[in-house]
Order: sequence, then structure tokens, then C-alpha cells
Amino acid sequence: MGRRAHTNLKDFCDKNERFPLIGTLIHYFRTFYGYYGNKLLILCLIIFIGSSLEGFGLSLLFPILSYDQPAAMNNAYIRVIYQFYDWMGVEVSLFSLLALAFFVFVCKGLLMFWQGAMRTRISTDMVKNLSLQFCQKYADMKYPYYIDKEIGFLNNLITTELEASVAGFGKFTEVIVTGVSIIIYLTAAFLINWKVTLLVIGICGIFYVLLRGIWHTAGRLSIEVSEKNAQIQSLLIQMIYNFKYMKATNSFAALYKQLLKRFEDRRKSQFKNIVLGFIPSSMLEPVAIFFLSGLILYYVVYRGIPMSEIIILLMFFYRSFSRLFGFQVAWHKFCSCIGGVKVLEKMTVELEQNKEATGGNLPKDFHHDLALRNVSFWYGPRQVLSNINISVPANKTIALIGESGCGKTTILDIMTGLLVPGGEVLVSGQNYTAFDKAFLRSKMGYVTQEPVIFNDTIANNISFWSEKYPPEECRRRVEEAAALAFCTDFIQKNEKGYQSIIGDKGVKLSVGQRQRIAIARELFRDPLIMIFDEATSALDTESEMLIQQSIRSMLGKRTMIIVAHRLSTVKVCDYIYVLSDGKIVEEGKFNDLYNKEFGIFRQKCLLQNI
Repeated sequence: MGRRAHTNLKDFCDKNERFPLIGTLIHYFRTFYGYYGNKLLILCLIIFIGSSLEGFGLSLLFPILSYDQPAAMNNAYIRVIYQFYDWMGVEVSLFSLLALAFFVFVCKGLLMFWQGAMRTRISTDMVKNLSLQFCQKYADMKYPYYIDKEIGFLNNLITTELEASVAGFGKFTEVIVTGVSIIIYLTAAFLINWKVTLLVIGICGIFYVLLRGIWHTAGRLSIEVSEKNAQIQSLLIQMIYNFKYMKATNSFAALYKQLLKRFEDRRKSQFKNIVLGFIPSSMLEPVAIFFLSGLILYYVVYRGIPMSEIIILLMFFYRSFSRLFGFQVAWHKFCSCIGGVKVLEKMTVELEQNKEATGGNLPKDFHHDLALRNVSFWYGPRQVLSNINISVPANKTIALIGESGCGKTTILDIMTGLLVPGGEVLVSGQNYTAFDKAFLRSKMGYVTQEPVIFNDTIANNISFWSEKYPPEECRRRVEEAAALAFCTDFIQKNEKGYQSIIGDKGVKLSVGQRQRIAIARELFRDPLIMIFDEATSALDTESEMLIQQSIRSMLGKRTMIIVAHRLSTVKVCDYIYVLSDGKIVEEGKFNDLYNKEFGIFRQKCLLQNI
């Protein structure tokens, strides 16, 4: 089953989806609450208190500026402030008014700092926790689901889209801050002049209707950017993985063309999204000044009220108007990040749906023998295995032989529980599904044709960063495993020995050395069952002989399954299965199969001069 060339985000996000204000706010509040729990509620409480103090502090300027005007007591809002002082038992004076205003703004500043620190803490915690959660989800996903996904998409999800989702949370909190401020300022504005307040709400409502199309477009463009990010990540990963070939053959130009097209498509979507964000913000001040000019003309020219008496009124309505308009700006910014939030949200559900079943029994008496009974397997409509029966007794070695594509690796994937076939897979005489898969896999060593090597020291590649043993014992076990895998000679030739960094995928080592390091890692783990999947197919004669010696040293001590094209490797096997087109066509011991005059196995041996 090959990887799809491209994982399209249309599978996760409908680009034509609308983003209704209230429904989307509630939906994403629930989404972020699922990530943060009560921390989000505490943050909302801090935001509410901070915005309330800001509104209250500004409202204190009203009685301060009107302190020496007796007519000011006719204002209901000022009377409320004075009644508050009476309730507190404080004499109303210019000093007490100024002191209260100063105290309120100090408290507001402290709350704003707390709010910012808490938002930052939540965001950084989110990056860490979601990264760990998705790493665990990747480890838990079913193998068939993994091979049907593009590596670039999975990598983009845990890097770019996760960061975009966290940025979306930041924009969402801006929406909350602005929304709470609107409630506070409109409440105060209603107390000052409810008619003008309704006019402000009406004007902003008109602009809300006019800008809805921009929000929808911003959400669609955000999803497009997420889609292009996944494609770019995929191409970049392939370029890095295949760097040696592309460098040696000067093949970068073709890949550059593919990258250039996707970079340009992403740039266009990003440019449109950013430019759209300028529309509401660029309209704010002109519309606000136009509205305030109308208020000034009405109160000063038409009603003859002095400018000094309406300055606080104008300031409040400007704040109310800017907050209402600012809400639309904040909402656009959130819609611009919604692609990452939606992809992360949808993939969380999908990965949970494709999580491998866990749990099961731990064998009381683990004999480490395996058997396949009437096993068949399909990749979609294509049958690749048909009625396979294989027995692997404990501490015996069997071989699987056959041409490429005959189903050998699929059988190994079934034995390790990566694929679930039709028929039975038995371990210690019991069905595989009855046991805990993690336990069974911990008893298996797996050496693949392409060695699994990490960009770290030789010691860490062998021990796999094990913390199971004390340092001295771990070092001893590493050296013993290296000796059994015939790694000691080339390790000692390195200047730093076991502490030598061997490069990404072991690029500083030969293929044979990498393969021996991979075998040493499995020997360090000390598994009961060893699987060799074409472990010698790409090696030189000397490396092949050394690995064959490693295999011979394990005979009778471990259960081993060997897949090999080079038939010299399987001479030591206790039993051999020959496959063709997903079926077992011959089986038996080496000499018995070799002596069959017209047998398939004999013909393969003769072709290799055996």
C-alpha cells in the first residue's frame, strides 16, 4: 500500500464553510476549553475584571472634569459615582476622585500584566502539551492508516499547523477581550446617553453585515495556506531525504519548479488574507471621526452645549465605537488563523478514530513461538496473501524466500501485529489479539533492509537512549552488543569511539556498518524473537559474512525469522518457506529443497551459484 501523493485538506475542512459569529464563538470556546479547562475560565474572569476597571477608570474622568460645575449633579452617571463615595464613607473631593482614578488604573495595569502573562503561559503550555499529545497519537495510530498518509502532512501538522492553532488561540482571546470591553463600554454609554449608544450599535451592525464576506474569505484563505504548507513540507522532506541522489545527478531543478509553484500559491493566499485584514482597520478612524464630527456638530452647534461639557461623552463613544469596530478586526484575525485550528481539531478526531487497540493479557508462560494459520490479506481489492500456514517453533530459525512483491514483508508486518489479516496469528499457542501488543513487540527485534539510524552517537544508537540500566552497566551492554554484531573494529577506529556522531541516517558510516549498528541495537534489547528483513541484500561480501556470523551466534538462543534474497544467508535455517504470488509453493529444510531437481528453490540457488 503506497503513500498517497498528496493529502488534501479538503478532507478535513470545507473551504465553502461559513463562519457565523455566535455559533463559531461558542464552538471554539468549547474547543479551547477542551485544551485548557478551567484556566480558560480564569483568564476570562481576569479579562472581565480588567476591562471593567478600565471602563470604571475612564468614567471617573467624567466627575473629575465636571467637579466645579454644579449642573453636573443632574447627570445620572455622576450621581452614581457620588453615591459610591457616600457608601464608602469618603468625602467627595478633587483629591479623592483623582486618588480613586489612580488606584483603579494601577489595579487595571496589574490585571493587564497578569492577563498577558497567563495568556502567554497558556499558549506555551499548549505548544508543549499538544506537541506531546500528537507525538503520542502518532505512536498510537494504526499502521495501515500511517502508510496511507503523507509524511509531509503529518510533519506539517505537528509543526506549522500546531503553531497556527496556538496563534489562533491568541487571536481568540483578543476577540474575548474586545467583546468584554464592548459590554463594559456600552453599559457605561447607555447610562450616559442611550439614544446615541443605539445609533453607534446600529452603525457597527451595518458594517458587520458588510464585512461578513471578508471573514468568510479569510477563513477560506487560511485553509488554503494550511494546504499549501502541507504540500511544501512534503516536498522539502523528500528533497532532504534524497539529497545525495539529487546532488550527484544535479536533479534539483525539477523539484525547484514544484516548490516554486507551491511557494507562489501560498504567497498569493497569504497576501490576500493580510490585505483583507487592512480593510476593517483602515476604515476605523475615518468612520469614527465622521461619527464624532456629527456628535460635535449636534451638541455644540445645534444644541449650544460647550465643548468642555461633552469631551468625556465624546471619549466614551469613541471608545465604544472603536471597540465595536475593533471586534470586527479581531474576528478577522481569528478567521485568518482558523485553518490551523480546524485542521488540528479534525485530525485529533481522525487520529483517535484510527488509534490502534491497546490492552490485552500478558502471557503467563511466553514460549516465543509463532504460527500463521490459514492467513490471507488484502490491500484494498488486491489480495497479496492467500491461505498462508507457517510455524516458527521457539528458538528455531525459519526463512521466507521469494521474488520481490510476493508477500514476505507483509507476513512480517502481520507477525508484528502491524497488519490484521484474515485467519489466525498464534503466539505461544494463543491468538495474537488476546495479548497486549506492546508487550509482544517489546520481545521482538527487527532489522530492516534500510537500517534505522539516528543522528546521534554510536552508543545512543545502540542503547536507544535506554535509562533501564545504570550508566556503567549500560556502557558494558553497549560494548557487548557491538562485539556480537562485529562493530568493535570500526568503532575503535573513530576518534571518539562510541561517542562519535554518525550523522543523519548514519551518513558517516558505510551501509554495512549501519546495518551492524542496527543489529547491535536489537542485541542490546535482548529480544526473544529476531526478524531480519533483507538485512544483507545491499551489503558487500565482507559485511554479509560478518552479519551471517552474528546470525549464527544466535542460533538456538532466539526464535528467528529471516527474509533474504541471498540464499547463502538461509543455509543455517531450520526450515524454509518459498513464496510466489502470495502463496507458499515449497517448504522444507535447505537440503531437502535443494535436492528437488526441478524445484523453485533449487533453481534460485543455481542462479546464485550455490
